Amino acid sequence: RFEEALCSDYRSSVDYESAVTAFETSGHIRRALQALPVEQRRSIELVYFSGFTMAETAQRLGQPLGSVKSRVRMGLSKLRVLLAAVA
Repeated sequence: RFEEALCSDYRSSVDYESAVTAFETSGHIRRALQALPVEQRRSIELVYFSGFTMAETAQRLGQPLGSVKSRVRMGLSKLRVLLAAVA
């Protein structure tokens, strides 16, 4: 049957190992983000996950651009340490 063949082809084409690894990685990233101070986490979320520029992020947060840049830099540095500990 066509439907069975199609489902079989789909199941064999899915890379479950990669999907599980991606899921685990996203969990590690979420936990690491939660460990950051709120100001750093919020700045990183706006820049990297919402796609705002640093200037747009500063405007949205009502903070100086230099402060946002520093928070993103410090937050990314802390994320590297936290995620390296997991790896």
